[in-house]
Amino acid sequence: MKKYKKLLNSFVCVCLIIILTGCTPAWRAQMRLNAAARENEYIQLREEQLGRAAMLRAEYEAQIMEIEARSRLQAEILNAQAEIERARGVAQAMYIIREAITPEYLHHFWIRTLENHNGVIYVATEGNFPILPQLDINDILNSPIN
Repeated sequence: MKKYKKLLNSFVCVCLIIILTGCTPAWRAQMRLNAAARENEYIQLREEQLGRAAMLRAEYEAQIMEIEARSRLQAEILNAQAEIERARGVAQAMYIIREAITPEYLHHFWIRTLENHNGVIYVATEGNFPILPQLDINDILNSPIN
């Protein structure tokens, strides 16, 4: 037992000497190499993670752009459909008017318009030229300028 105590004391002393003296130069060099290797591994891992993050960000932005493009396309399709429906409505209205308006109705409408109008009316003739009132040059020259 005394032998083991002496051996244990020697071992403790050696450990204390190594710890207090800062260990051996070879051990310190090895620790520096290990630290540098760990730092390089960390840098590589960090660069990989940054690269992955950039890839994910680019994929996400591409997905957003694709969704926005689909939305714009869908809006254009809906606008085109609305224009088509408006054109159909105008075409139907024109058809109804064309079928409903007869020469007799136009003559009646013309007469009603003449009855309700108190001013000068220019009536188109057969050649689509209006009949103008005969003007006296003296009336034109003596009229006040507005």
